[in-house]
Amino acid sequence: MLRFRMRQSLFLEIEDKLATASKFFRQERNAAGVLGFSTRQKCTVGLRMLAYGGPADALDEGSHNDINVLRRSPIFDDLANGKTPPVNFDVNGNTYTLGYYLTDGIYPDWATLVKSISCVKSNKQSVFASQQEKCRKDIERFFGVLVAKWKILHNAARLWSRRDLNTIVLACVILHNMVVEDERGVDLPSVHVSEWPGAANPPITTSRSMPTIEEVNEAYSLIEEKSTAQQLKKDLIEHMWELYGSKSGPFAKESVHLN
Repeated sequence: MLRFRMRQSLFLEIEDKLATASKFFRQERNAAGVLGFSTRQKCTVGLRMLAYGGPADALDEGSHNDINVLRRSPIFDDLANGKTPPVNFDVNGNTYTLGYYLTDGIYPDWATLVKSISCVKSNKQSVFASQQEKCRKDIERFFGVLVAKWKILHNAARLWSRRDLNTIVLACVILHNMVVEDERGVDLPSVHVSEWPGAANPPITTSRSMPTIEEVNEAYSLIEEKSTAQQLKKDLIEHMWELYGSKSGPFAKESVHLN
């Protein structure tokens, strides 16, 4: 079962558990009394979609870069509508009530986005950029592992509902963890990524025009507050310097010992 990125014993275990947990994966007769697909067939189809990618909307026109995704994403809808858990934290003597994502410099100055610094001009900025990028790249590397293993994450997702997308990503994470646990301490044959079906780097076509920020719903005004974003970044720079710069790290002041 190497083509499904797992050993056969694990595949059979998953097949058995799915049949036990969900009626959908059991073989049943249709209205005409004919047996439908077997549990193994259904599991195989599901894993093929995850491993090789779902083709349902692969031919849909257009694609998105990071900014276009942000403009169209509903990621902050619940926050704008007051449906998210409350957030309250203090940094450098200032109180903030919005959580935030770590991003690179291409994103806009929003109160919910904390960007790195591409051209540092001080030791403080250097420490902040280093810590911010370390945390961000941990997440990016993790998702990169999932994308390399499950090609469904490569493809466009315009016809999937948000609920389906959450389920797909969760399934990939669970299967990844099951494979890691199953293969721990086991010698396995080496399979180069070039041997996996599907494009390693799917082509990206030109994006369609996107609405301007002036057209964004008025409910996003607090989320897109530029002054809050700038102040939060300044406070985090001071906070990171206090934690990793002035007391530890390459810029820490040398201790003076008196005889």
